[in-house]
Amino acid sequence: MSVDIDEVIALIHERIAEIHYATDVARLANVNYHTLRSVFRRHVDASLGEYLSDVRIHKAKVLLCDSELRCFEIAYAVGFRREDSAAHIFKKHTGLTMEEYRQNFASGGVPDP
Repeated sequence: MSVDIDEVIALIHERIAEIHYATDVARLANVNYHTLRSVFRRHVDASLGEYLSDVRIHKAKVLLCDSELRCFEIAYAVGFRREDSAAHIFKKHTGLTMEEYRQNFASGGVPDP
């Protein structure tokens, strides 16, 4: 089974709100999960789960800077299933709460990931 990683990455970026688990990516891409996981790591140099988390955090940063959505709305818009999980992971990645991030960067745009 051939896996087009560029297509998988595009799918992740387009449909991140629907993706809660790495297995959801395999289902949406119609590929075997174990094959996808293996091929993804070789081509992207990150696990599928790490990549999903990075995409969620980046999209949350963009929404915090460019929208008036409330933090819990952003959490769900980027595919987190629970607001508290989003808050924990966001702070772990950025060192800031979502609201602190918005206050610090909303006027200046999103810094590079």
